[in-house]
Amino acid sequence: MKTKLRKIKVVTALFILILNGCSFNGNSNNPTAPTNSVIQIQSPKNGTKGVQVNGIDLSWTSTAQVGTFFQVFLETTSNNGVTPTSTTWLTAPKGNGITTTKYFTGQLSYLTWYAWRVRALLPNGTWTDSPTYYFQTEDVPQTSTNFIKVYDYESHINIDHDIPILFQVVDASGNGVTGLKLTDFEVFEDGEPLRESNLTFVNQKAENISMPVHILIDNSTSITDNSILQKMKTDATSLVNYLTTPSAFITSFYIYEFSETLKQRGGESSTGLNAQQAINEINAIQNGVRSTDFYGAVADVANKLTNIYSVKKVSQPIMIVLSDGDDTAGKRTLAEATNAVSGKRVYTIGYSGDLREDILKMIGVSGYFNSNNGNVTQFLTGIRDYLNNYSQSFYLLTVTSPKRGFRSHTITIRLKGSLDSVNITYPGW
Repeated sequence: MKTKLRKIKVVTALFILILNGCSFNGNSNNPTAPTNSVIQIQSPKNGTKGVQVNGIDLSWTSTAQVGTFFQVFLETTSNNGVTPTSTTWLTAPKGNGITTTKYFTGQLSYLTWYAWRVRALLPNGTWTDSPTYYFQTEDVPQTSTNFIKVYDYESHINIDHDIPILFQVVDASGNGVTGLKLTDFEVFEDGEPLRESNLTFVNQKAENISMPVHILIDNSTSITDNSILQKMKTDATSLVNYLTTPSAFITSFYIYEFSETLKQRGGESSTGLNAQQAINEINAIQNGVRSTDFYGAVADVANKLTNIYSVKKVSQPIMIVLSDGDDTAGKRTLAEATNAVSGKRVYTIGYSGDLREDILKMIGVSGYFNSNNGNVTQFLTGIRDYLNNYSQSFYLLTVTSPKRGFRSHTITIRLKGSLDSVNITYPGW
């Protein structure tokens, strides 16, 4: 009898220990682990402020066994310690299939709180989460390192008596600066400061910003002989899905295959394909021939890309090339290809075969990724986040009471604390 009582006590004690070791979030089915012994967050420390918006490495250590994969969840939030309300916080990791203990965030927004956590997917099929940590990015630097680019303005002084001005703010690296307000600027007319009552200031509307995406897939036999075409198609499909989700701009797709010749899939549409149409065309791509006119395909598509910046519309095409970078046709030159991509937003992803990383880096003026080095997800996330920030860095400033008189007048705009300014000259009315 005593033996039975001892067994009952032992089982009861173990049950209590198990209950004490686990806790659950009342808002979800996700277990929380405030003292997780498998994952320890290293950097940035909880509550860190002033994090650089160009991106940082999120790092952690882990005692998990070999074969563990990690996911990183990263979302904006309203304040330190406040759990993100976005559904993607629970369901959509920013980084997936990570085998190291480090994740690069890519471009971040100024003066914004972020929440992040790491999930370890263990070889036995279970998973565990780290505690949630929070950090805040740096404030908008009020220095001449940020630049204003005026793209267009319209003079409505004879009708509505206003002057709308489209401009963009970028940093020294060309990254868009988001989250600016009218109070971040000084606006003058003929050297005299304008009152806020004479100005309106808004972000350019998302429906007025488009970023058409041109995807080129190499289906020559240097690719197909190595059974890489399917991987390229899978990555291209992921690319479409990643660039369909941002709400800050409108996306359409143009799909091309090339070996000896370039072929646009889905017909020569001027409006492009929607996401599902693009995925269908990607899946329909078959093996091409051995000869590869890589330079010609790049040059022909890049030469069609035209940026549009107007008060009513902003359009910046994006080009992404999936290839081994090997040109065997010899119809066109490398110089033709590099000249065509100059000043354009072009990315390249390299695949084994006769991989020419040197060429792909020259063509990918906006970024290059070697698919042999790991999961392409992080690269695609970086593209999406960059474009999202870039599209939100366009602003529309309207001067509502321009000066009269038949002589010309000058509006001057500058960021507070900056020595650099831009001028717009308009005729009086």
